[in-house]
Amino acid sequence: MKKFLLIANSAQDPGNVCRDRAVAYLEARGAECSIAEYVPTSETGEPEHYEIQDRAGEAGCAIVLGGDGTLLMAVRQLYDYGIPVMGINTGSLGYLTAAGKADLPGCLDCLLDDTYEIEERMMIHGSVRRHGELVLRDRALNDIVVTCKGYARLVEFKVYVNDELINIFAADGVIVSTPTGSTGYNLSAGGPVVTARAANIILTPICPHSLSVRSMVLTEDDRIRIEIGRRHKSMREEALVTFDGKASAVIEPMDDIRVMRAYEKARLVKLPGSRNFRLPQEIGSELT
Repeated sequence: MKKFLLIANSAQDPGNVCRDRAVAYLEARGAECSIAEYVPTSETGEPEHYEIQDRAGEAGCAIVLGGDGTLLMAVRQLYDYGIPVMGINTGSLGYLTAAGKADLPGCLDCLLDDTYEIEERMMIHGSVRRHGELVLRDRALNDIVVTCKGYARLVEFKVYVNDELINIFAADGVIVSTPTGSTGYNLSAGGPVVTARAANIILTPICPHSLSVRSMVLTEDDRIRIEIGRRHKSMREEALVTFDGKASAVIEPMDDIRVMRAYEKARLVKLPGSRNFRLPQEIGSELT
């Protein structure tokens, strides 16, 4: 019997119509389904997440109904389980998803009949240290972003690659992106597009206050360290680090962020006939 874990963003699927339709179809064909409930950010600061711990270990595949944000959060949570993930777009943007809600229930047949491929995507691991003490660590499928905290303020960044100082510059932030994330914030900030199956890390400054600072495409084995400097003695220049736009921490002058390739890769389901490069209008049409 095939077992599936369903993760659905109910805000993008009012009444859980698509989720319940998927569950009914899978169970009608003899599959077993479990649903991961959404848990919002708590008053104590625990970040939003899906309750998957007791369910993911037995599932052969996770089905995520939502947009790219939901898929990214699910992939990060499922990292340690190694199960493939299929995204079904019910949100506003589904660049990373394998199908749209209009493809239900047909796209589920590919999972039931094993007529799909698994595409492995590189992930990155990041950690924040303060005076040598670990503050936060997490993984990302898209990117790890360091941005200034506050309006119209520049932060000084010292960037090291493999312990070699390569640049010091003032900017609104720095993006460390995977090939998958190269079409996201990295692209908007003027960074290069890298095919999703490549093995690279892309380092892109956000609005640098310099004409000579540009994006860098590094190898998957390079280790990056970003140190937050101080530009004004009267200012306590704080910055914010985010992982796939979700998990975050406030960082201060002299903190350092270390980024390297994650040991495991994300496993995304690819359906027959799907294209490696999708046009924006094709993605938008899935919602109608």
